Amino acid sequence: NEPFVHTTGDRTDCVLSLACTYAEEMQNYANWFSYYRRREMAAKNAIGKFAGGAINVRLAYATMHNNTKGQGANNIGIASMNIDPNSGNKRTLLDGLYETQSANGTPLRITLRDTGRYYECVSGNIFGASGSGCPILPAASGGACQQNFAVLMTDGYWNGGSPGVANTDGPDPGNTTFDGDPYADNFSTTLADVAMHYYERDLDGGLANQVPITPGVDEANHQHMVTYTVAFGVEGTLDPSDTKTPGIPSDSDPTDPSFVGWPSPTTSNSTKLDDMWHAAYNGRGEYLNASDPNDLTNKLNNALASIIDRTGSASAVALNSGTLSTTSKVYQARFDSGDWSGQLLAVQINPNGSLGSTQWDAGDLLKSQPTRQIITWNNNTNAAAAFTWSGIGSANRTELDKNPDTGSFDGKGADRVDFLRGDHSDEVANGGSFRNRLNSAVLGDIISSGPVFVGAPPFAYPESLDPNYLGYKNANAGRTEMVYVGANDGMLHGFDATTGAEKIAYVPGYVYPELRELTDTNYSHRYFVDGTPTVADVYYGAWHTVLVGAMRAGGQGLFALDVTDPSAFSETNAAALALWEFTDADDRDLGYTFGKPAIIKMKNGQWAAVFGNGYNNTENDGNASTTGNAVLYIVDIATGALIRKIDTLRGTADSADSTTPNGLAAPATVDYDGDFVADYIYAGDFQGNLWKFDVTNSAPASWFVVNSGTPTPIFTATDAGGVPQPIMVRPAVSEHPDGENGFMVYFGTGKYLENGDNTSAGAQVNTFYGIWDKEGATPGTHTTVNKTDLQNQDLTEISGPPDVRTITDLPITAWGTLGSEHMGWKVDLPAAAEKNVTNPVLIGERILFTTLIPDDTPCGFGGSGFVMELNYQNGGPPPGPVFDVNGDGVIDSSDNSGGDVVVGFNPGIGMLPDPAILHPGSSTSGEMMQKVFSGSTGAISAVANEPVTSPFRRRSWRQLQ
Repeated sequence: NEPFVHTTGDRTDCVLSLACTYAEEMQNYANWFSYYRRREMAAKNAIGKFAGGAINVRLAYATMHNNTKGQGANNIGIASMNIDPNSGNKRTLLDGLYETQSANGTPLRITLRDTGRYYECVSGNIFGASGSGCPILPAASGGACQQNFAVLMTDGYWNGGSPGVANTDGPDPGNTTFDGDPYADNFSTTLADVAMHYYERDLDGGLANQVPITPGVDEANHQHMVTYTVAFGVEGTLDPSDTKTPGIPSDSDPTDPSFVGWPSPTTSNSTKLDDMWHAAYNGRGEYLNASDPNDLTNKLNNALASIIDRTGSASAVALNSGTLSTTSKVYQARFDSGDWSGQLLAVQINPNGSLGSTQWDAGDLLKSQPTRQIITWNNNTNAAAAFTWSGIGSANRTELDKNPDTGSFDGKGADRVDFLRGDHSDEVANGGSFRNRLNSAVLGDIISSGPVFVGAPPFAYPESLDPNYLGYKNANAGRTEMVYVGANDGMLHGFDATTGAEKIAYVPGYVYPELRELTDTNYSHRYFVDGTPTVADVYYGAWHTVLVGAMRAGGQGLFALDVTDPSAFSETNAAALALWEFTDADDRDLGYTFGKPAIIKMKNGQWAAVFGNGYNNTENDGNASTTGNAVLYIVDIATGALIRKIDTLRGTADSADSTTPNGLAAPATVDYDGDFVADYIYAGDFQGNLWKFDVTNSAPASWFVVNSGTPTPIFTATDAGGVPQPIMVRPAVSEHPDGENGFMVYFGTGKYLENGDNTSAGAQVNTFYGIWDKEGATPGTHTTVNKTDLQNQDLTEISGPPDVRTITDLPITAWGTLGSEHMGWKVDLPAAAEKNVTNPVLIGERILFTTLIPDDTPCGFGGSGFVMELNYQNGGPPPGPVFDVNGDGVIDSSDNSGGDVVVGFNPGIGMLPDPAILHPGSSTSGEMMQKVFSGSTGAISAVANEPVTSPFRRRSWRQLQ
């Protein structure tokens, strides 16, 4: 006659009164048991889905008790996850997971402590590990930068013995770097104390502290454990999502001054759930509470996706504004090399230049987007079509119908189209034969393609250029703002800049022979649409906004899209959106075009895309170049028809080994007379030559390499031994700083393209140059500059943090007389293998560029680099300080180093792409320019800079985008 009670640990799940019949009691128990098992299976399925799709990650699985069908402890130590879920470490983990039978108490505190001991590899750890079984790898294998996570799941309140951990987050914890308010409470041996203990503690003091940080979330660089907690079916008194008592900050925000504090976990079972949130908060992870099995699956997937996000790497950034305002955003492209998925984040920039919250992640949004508009190039019709099995054409269907491993036909082409459009039903985890995409990822990795923001038409074209540009600007002032970026899923993506929703995607026709590789379960990373697109307003019959994309390492081709009206983006409108493709089948001297094309109006009245031919054009693909020469292309922006091809006549025959092809990098176009039409084009090549092309004639046949007849470069960059220094950047061009005739051309050298370019042993010394292109008395001639004619400046590095550089300030003695007076300046880059492979930018009277210092060690994130700013006149320091080195919000003499102006600054976020530059919104005292970088560690850094008088101060020339 006693109430029927079923207890798991100290949790009473149901109490039935004497009025209940025995049958009712048993039915209640059965319903409860069924629900409990559904929750358990949901947890297993969520973990299993993650583990089944995991590649190139190391996982362990542990339970709180010995409960594996009588087989002993169900603890499976850390191991690398192989691809096939039916074999190896992955099979072992999945078998252990699904054999687990839940029972007994809930000693969460002890289990989390023993997990921390496992990472620290001390006695009493959860797996009994020691020696080679320790989970943190040695330095040679990347242990110094290894990120360590614990995901603690439970449907009950903690109980069991004390973990023996003091009040590590208390009022006086002795380590204010990581704790104190809002982490602190007044209670000892809590779950939050355990999480804080293993977050603060250096788990391997013998390793360098190189763990990547997540700014604003986890800023510890020592070896530590990040804790995630997942509760299902139970909840506490505090509400992390602020849904119980809206508007009361104390319920939801521990950082709010009115927060009443973390409650005592010994008060009630509900406050033990608050302690789970507190543990995740202290451990810099996330607390997730699920109410039902489906919610549990989603929440656990979110936790695991968050972990993957923290281990990602970044590529580049774009801005939605040229000036700093309350609406400024930075768009950051990222990738994860574990599963080759991608992200595009929109991050708010605060008025003071600091980074705010993430507004959206397009990669995450794309997972659940119900419909997509994807177009492609039909290689049969030579026109655009919908990216569907019927739309792509027979030639492309033939390519997709082949098995990527054998090359034989397997009849799965239509399924591959569905896979590429985002369908997951044919992945191995769902019973199919295609590659698993972890966490339902759809967006592929974005490595080299920088996002490009397109809003209202921004240019200041005069009415004399082409008719009614002002009318076009007014008509499109409110059009949907977009961000375009290429990804290695085979597509150029266009996302709504406000919401992050994908509006359009484009699959180039020349990627089809490789596209099937993306479905291969043995997928080895490939590049596809890897270049940064160029967007400009152009006129052909009417005004249009046109995007030109280059493939970089993804292929030998370019494409153009009409992106004038995002509201017209649809598969049914494909023919009007995709304008043309230009590949090595059109001209065999085209190689892998790494540089951004320029979009300009030419003297013959046509708008054109201008680009260098790129690299490796002698590749044996059926369209191999016979010369390997460096070539400039000028093609009609509306049709892709070749207007003019200008050959430098320098190629394979001129290389050191007589086999390596030459290649022309991205061109810089210059409007000399202010009519918004190109007059000259500058570009460097793989053999260190700086070329000038004269396009001042209205007849394309008369466009030529300056000093043609025998094309001669303005300058050839060589190291001290006379070995050519490759030029892979687009030069920056200005009028002469002292009013002399001609132009100054600024560029750096270095190669980051082939195996071996990321090693320092025996690496070439690279140089940044400022070269005077002194025009000759006869039109079409110029003075050839030698390295001995240049003033040399020397850099000195001062170790930090942050690491900074100063430079000598030797004057230009005089300009003009070749052999006795200076024709420019040079600065050798001091670090081993240091190079300039991002485009330099002129800001007022300063030349800005970034350097790359490769690092092939496991914790190097590819390398690091410096942001450099030099006086554009002599290559020395600017007149006063330009960087906020000490971070006090003011640029003054305290930012100097030993009285010398700092000209180089290492943000400490890995390799640096081209910066995005924000000018102050007004002339208010104290406002600074911001340079925003997205480093290869995945972090974003905004470097405060002394503003120029005006971002548009030099109007006698214009470098067109």
